[in-house]
Amino acid sequence: RNRTLHHPRLPQPSPDVERVHLSKVSLTSHGGDLFVLPEDRRRNGILTDEAFHVGAGTDATQENIIFSPSKSSFKEQNNNEPLDADAELRSRLSAALLGGNHNLNGDIGITEDFPSPTSTLNFPAPTASHPKLVSEWQPETHHANDFVIGGYDDSHVDRLDEMMLCREVTEIDRHSPSHSFVVCADSQVGMTSMNDEWETELEYCRQAVKAVNSLHPRPAFVCVCGDIADMESSFHRKPGAKFSQSECDVIQDKQNEDFKRVFSEVHEDIAVLCVCGNHDIGNRPTPASIDRFTNAFGDDYLAFWVNGTYNIALNNVLFSDPTGAPENFSSQLMWLEDRLRYAREHDAACIYVFAHHPWFLYHEDEEKEELKGGASYPKEWGESDEKFPDYYFHIPKNYRMIALDLFRKYDVSASFSGHFHRNLVSKTSWGMDMIITGPLSILLESDGNTEFLAGKIPEKHGRGIRIVEVKVDKKGKGRFTHRFDLLD
Repeated sequence: RNRTLHHPRLPQPSPDVERVHLSKVSLTSHGGDLFVLPEDRRRNGILTDEAFHVGAGTDATQENIIFSPSKSSFKEQNNNEPLDADAELRSRLSAALLGGNHNLNGDIGITEDFPSPTSTLNFPAPTASHPKLVSEWQPETHHANDFVIGGYDDSHVDRLDEMMLCREVTEIDRHSPSHSFVVCADSQVGMTSMNDEWETELEYCRQAVKAVNSLHPRPAFVCVCGDIADMESSFHRKPGAKFSQSECDVIQDKQNEDFKRVFSEVHEDIAVLCVCGNHDIGNRPTPASIDRFTNAFGDDYLAFWVNGTYNIALNNVLFSDPTGAPENFSSQLMWLEDRLRYAREHDAACIYVFAHHPWFLYHEDEEKEELKGGASYPKEWGESDEKFPDYYFHIPKNYRMIALDLFRKYDVSASFSGHFHRNLVSKTSWGMDMIITGPLSILLESDGNTEFLAGKIPEKHGRGIRIVEVKVDKKGKGRFTHRFDLLD
């Protein structure tokens, strides 16, 4: 809700925290000598705009904070006088959070071996009553979501809360060298029997949940990239339809509830978000069909931070055909550019996009006319010569390029989708990966573009989940690898 993800293990930044973070990014992007931030330019631990109109020659006092833009370190300056225990704690904690160093005599310095934000901080033991302040983790052994969050007994520390960075760690912070997430798609419960039953797909979902829960370290989140249910309200208009519109709605509601019941077994430490697909809101979405989805699953598009990476989930069924809900399409497009700009301003380690439809199958400029292949109707539906043409699966180029131009401008790392009912990985000319994940329901096999596939090592073909491993280096740059694991 509110266009972001709500989960206790993935705390999102407040506006005040965002403002502090943006100030830090702005300062660390410029080299420079130490300068002093006077006490009267700090307000409740939050930097104000006027705080940065400070010259390097400002005199330092015991209550000033010294900031090194080139080293990203806040430190309390003490005029070389010995620090008492409380001042030492404040100094060490503040410096450790951003890589600075104090020795026991209060001397200021920068060292590479001092505990950084991605180190275990040996401060006083957590207390149950104190607010959460700092996360602890072991490099390369603990996952971002295995960290232990604890507070510190600061009953003897005066005004600790005024230290700018003594605050709860949120996911805008790069708090771990690595994390992971899972992508799956097209649970499409009811697809095999054409909605006479859906225990078949629920069993695949149970296997997927079991596979997710078996992962260690635990992933930060699971994204189901659309087509949660198979039933869609417009099915009553199909020739020879066996369900009325009211029956379609009842069946879809029941399929959604059964899906949620199964996925509620995902470990509570792992967030689950569901993206809408064409079976959820229709091939030509309307405000009413979108409302049905949001009433069941929450916002149809949202964005959230994980370990310094920014994740954007879109309703790109609207990009496939916006004519039934043009205002929804325009609102989402404006929101999308705003979020992409925001992520870049905050120096996101990576930006990932999640949606149902692939933006393209084989290359970013592909046209409908050049996609000659198709996937035969599944054998589970009986004998048929009918096919799903390849062009049914991608976003039409005129709408696709609107999104891709933004992705290029703001350097999106990868887009994840489903809809194609098989695995396929391609890449844009500027390096964005288009990663299509196979289904948790019926498999389809396209006979299209054999030239594209020639010489490539194909991914496993089957039902399964995709595990994405993200690493964030000391300079805050992210990279990722991924693999597809088949279900039992």
